[in-house]
Amino acid sequence: MTTALREAISKRYGVEEYVCLDAQRTQWQASRPLDGIRIVDFTPVFRNTLTKYEPLIAAGAELVIGLHPQIPADAGLVAELSALGLRTTTHPTSEDFDLVLDCAGKNADLAANFGHVELTQSGIAAYKGSLGPVVVVDMSDLKLLETVFGTGDSYFRALEHLCVPAAEGPVLIFGGGKVGTGIAYAAQQRSIEPIIVDFPGSGLRFVDTTVVSATDHDAVKAAITRAHTIVTATGKRNSVAQFAEALTHSNALLANMGVDDEFGAGVPAERVLHSKVPVNFVLDEPTLLTYLDPVFALSNAAAVQLVAGETASGISAPLSDTEEKIRATLTQTETHVQELAAITTIAASRRD
Repeated sequence: MTTALREAISKRYGVEEYVCLDAQRTQWQASRPLDGIRIVDFTPVFRNTLTKYEPLIAAGAELVIGLHPQIPADAGLVAELSALGLRTTTHPTSEDFDLVLDCAGKNADLAANFGHVELTQSGIAAYKGSLGPVVVVDMSDLKLLETVFGTGDSYFRALEHLCVPAAEGPVLIFGGGKVGTGIAYAAQQRSIEPIIVDFPGSGLRFVDTTVVSATDHDAVKAAITRAHTIVTATGKRNSVAQFAEALTHSNALLANMGVDDEFGAGVPAERVLHSKVPVNFVLDEPTLLTYLDPVFALSNAAAVQLVAGETASGISAPLSDTEEKIRATLTQTETHVQELAAITTIAASRRD
């Protein structure tokens, strides 16, 4: 582990922001479970990602940072990686690595002796029919810390960053999936009333709040009239286009949290905060490290799981023991206590 890397992390983050990765680093310095293992890590390269690399290096891995044109990265940081003692590659070959830590399935065709770890749900399709083991972090319960709670928190931090008065309610949320539920949870933590417009198939909700069916147009329009702020989080382009007139002429502040334009052409870009680009992208770090920490740690732990030969071929979630070790660290440090309780509720409902 390089001194430069340690200093770069210490300048920006306190250890309390990455308790799981710090615990991994400490444990793996002694046990070295990845000694001599060649790993290429395609996790999007941002400042907070530096904390993910430390435990892998401490574990003895020969780490290379993978750069892919379709995986986001901070260009300024990429230029600094060499000075931080980190090697990079833009053209990896199948002979180079034992493990591939992938993102969005962009490197599914890159052979690896022990297998792949995929970070996202969107990458699963690329691994259909894979002959080797593929551990998908997004299939874990802990990933909800990022996708639900981290994203919901980022919505309100973005409004604060833009000096938008967000303390009043209600906030009308189109979509009751991971992102919408996370925003509703974050609203309740701030004593703001959330109202969810439910679309078929969203069904993650665990918060006790008012729900309006998207098919009940009169009820939706009445909710639009009441709302102080309105945010789209359906994950689908043009999903609220049928309400364009009511949205445009409402007194509410409008924002989008989807990758695509969920409002549609009927709502002018200038009517929506950040011109319809996901509003949390105005932040230097859209998701705080404290929510990413367990997810990064789980990706690293899945690599150790693969090397230990504990994973069958094909696509699977991380083993329960792998995930439980990280959850134990969160419990011991009393980190995300309320969120973990909610995740337990969500996990139980998934099994019902």
